[in-house]
Amino acid sequence: MTTGFIVDTDFTALTIEFDDSTLPRYLGGFLFDQVEVSFSEIGPVFSALFDVTAKMDGAEPNPVASLGAGNRATGNSDFFTDPTAAICGRVIFLGRDGGDIGPAQIREVERGIRTVRTYQQDSPGEFEFWRNAAINTGRLEP
Repeated sequence: MTTGFIVDTDFTALTIEFDDSTLPRYLGGFLFDQVEVSFSEIGPVFSALFDVTAKMDGAEPNPVASLGAGNRATGNSDFFTDPTAAICGRVIFLGRDGGDIGPAQIREVERGIRTVRTYQQDSPGEFEFWRNAAINTGRLEP
């Protein structure tokens, strides 16, 4: 069993124990990917596990995971500039390379949650533009 910290698109979060057989129950789908995330330039680097089909299925974007992945990939925490890179659906945060998540990393994720909530409250219009664009870029054309 692996210890992870699951964060939903509405910012609810919970420490969980899971294995490969229970991933679909937590994340939905059966096709998963993992990206490195970080919430600050000097903070720890760890992993985020998500269902890659969630975006195509119209799942809500996960701004916390998108912030962490964008910051790690670019060094720029202004993730709202690229809705095409949004991660959608629930996300399980793990230790680096997919191991157990520790208390220090959970605190970093919680800091990311607070950051996104504050931005959402301070700039609701910009947040909504990002959210809508992230949803629309994931939809498959009929």
